[in-house]
Amino acid sequence: MSYLKSIFKFLLFTNIYLGICVTGLTFAFDSGTFMLKVFTFFSTVAVYSILRIRVIKYETRTLSAYASWLKENVTIAKAIRDVSTVITVMTFAYLDRVYQIGFLSLGCIWILYNLPIFSGGRIKFGLRYIWFIKPFVVGLIVAGTVVSVPLLTGGADIFHICMATLVMGSLASALVVIFEIKDMDIDRTFHTDTIPIRIGVSGTKVIAAALLLLSAIITFLYFHEASVTLTLLKVLPFISLAAFLSFFIRKDTNDYVYWLIIDGWMWLLGLTWYLINLHYIPIS
Repeated sequence: MSYLKSIFKFLLFTNIYLGICVTGLTFAFDSGTFMLKVFTFFSTVAVYSILRIRVIKYETRTLSAYASWLKENVTIAKAIRDVSTVITVMTFAYLDRVYQIGFLSLGCIWILYNLPIFSGGRIKFGLRYIWFIKPFVVGLIVAGTVVSVPLLTGGADIFHICMATLVMGSLASALVVIFEIKDMDIDRTFHTDTIPIRIGVSGTKVIAAALLLLSAIITFLYFHEASVTLTLLKVLPFISLAAFLSFFIRKDTNDYVYWLIIDGWMWLLGLTWYLINLHYIPIS
């Protein structure tokens, strides 16, 4: 049991599980080549490893489960970060030019968001200081990576790409908003202004549910199936997550619920849509 628990923490805290979940979204539209899916997986692991390993420099009081694991296994965590970064660069070199331009553009958006134009003294200016913008920047980057850029070379019309991006972007933004509830105390410690800090947990839940409802409505109207049952099955992940958010998510909800269940909804959606697209769920 202890051995299995160690494997579980390794997958979770090295961001491998998150990489699996984000890559799972690419199966919703069966978008992109195998190499593109490899790039999506390793780039997700690399980016989040780079961002999250820094937490051990700042969490000095009551350590979270993640920070505690990092302090004990920092060599492993850094090795995963370095390997995933190298593989990301290698796979990027083999992607089509359109993919490369698209991913570089998304990278520029992320750099622009994190760039503190003025960060000293009382004056703070830059996208990162706008309290409500982070979820939507992340949502745009996730949707661009798993849907928009892959579909650009697949012959899809621009409206189809926009609708797919809106569905996935709204879902990813909702997930970030939900995670900001968990991170309220940490964000206050670092004087970071977020949606839950500004409007409270209840208001934050309304925003997240509205984003999920938007994804559900667009799916129902534009990505519907010939069968009403299958259409409702495609909508179900958004509605069920909104219900789970309403009844089970609080500021003190166990961290593992957030990591396993909330992130896991991305994989659930991708797998469900993939099976429907391949007619592996033959409901009439």
